[in-house]
Amino acid sequence: MEQEQKERVTSVEDKVLKVGMQAFGESVMKYLGQDDNVRRVAPTEHVHLEMKQMLEDFNFEMAAGYWRHYEFESDRISVADMRRFREYEAFLSMTYQVPVITTVLCSAKVKKMRSRLKEGINTYHVEAIQLKKRDADKVLRKLLKKLKDGEKIKKEDLIPVLLTPLMSGKSTVCERVIQGFRILKNVQDKLDEEEVKKMQAILYAFACKFLKENELEKIRKETGMTVLGQMLMEDGIEKGIEKGIEKGISALIESCREFNMTREKTVAQVKKKFGLTDIKAEALVEKYW
Repeated sequence: MEQEQKERVTSVEDKVLKVGMQAFGESVMKYLGQDDNVRRVAPTEHVHLEMKQMLEDFNFEMAAGYWRHYEFESDRISVADMRRFREYEAFLSMTYQVPVITTVLCSAKVKKMRSRLKEGINTYHVEAIQLKKRDADKVLRKLLKKLKDGEKIKKEDLIPVLLTPLMSGKSTVCERVIQGFRILKNVQDKLDEEEVKKMQAILYAFACKFLKENELEKIRKETGMTVLGQMLMEDGIEKGIEKGIEKGISALIESCREFNMTREKTVAQVKKKFGLTDIKAEALVEKYW
């Protein structure tokens, strides 16, 4: 059960990060010092002639004619990782006839990050960015000062805040996530509502990745019913469409339990999402609780 929950959180985290990259990718690039313009989001799923499915984390087609390929790594970059990145690049370049640059955003705390692979007469290298070298406390202080001084906060100002759980600093990851949610709450009336929701989801995904259960409880108390929690429940409904409505209801109930919702609230969610009567919703919650 614990392994299944871990896999589910990891899957949701990947989805949220990809959604975040799609929504804020160009802003992330500018924060990382990559100033070229994006033409469009590029495909990330390909079927090799040997029926090997290749899944990159994220791709952009750049206005200058090349592709930027992004990989997210929470562990140190291994030789096997480098070979995988090289395979992705070679396939993309051959298939789409474009130059490809791979950027690896690594959150591992290592003294020296691998960025080159020498094999035979060739040397392959990626652009490796170690976010642990950036100071999360400094990022948060800078933005809090802007808020205090009444300066206008733009979407681009919030991108570093979303990445603070991957940085270093004296504050804990839990403190950074809480501070991030408070900042987003402070500016939510000044920004697009959908963008704020996606930002909240990214922060919560990092919380699920790095925090212990007792720390997550603090985040839930701080934020109430989170956007990510709603995404999990909706994901349960989508599965229900594929595998049968009752299985979808079961997945929804399990998600409610994971987010410590009461039976009464869970019944209300089941009733609302599936258009059921009180008696039917209560019976299903009783069955799968």
